[in-house]
Amino acid sequence: FGASVAPGAMNEGLADYFGAFKWDDKSERFLHRVNWWRLDNIQDMFRAKRTTRLETFLIAPGMYGKNAALNYAQAWSLIWFM
Repeated sequence: FGASVAPGAMNEGLADYFGAFKWDDKSERFLHRVNWWRLDNIQDMFRAKRTTRLETFLIAPGMYGKNAALNYAQAWSLIWFM
């Protein structure tokens, strides 16, 4: 990308991905959980053909605005896929 910082999509996607982890006292470790809200969003986006092309999405200047929920869902799904 030629940038010194991660693209917003990567940064926020990682935050959403790891934000779903939960500490388990019994096993004394973090357990991964699916972010169901983001999963529902991205599935709706695919059904409606409202996703943004990856090339465009990764260089987009921001994650916010009127499409914030869609942007975050797409960012989360990118990290989940990887």
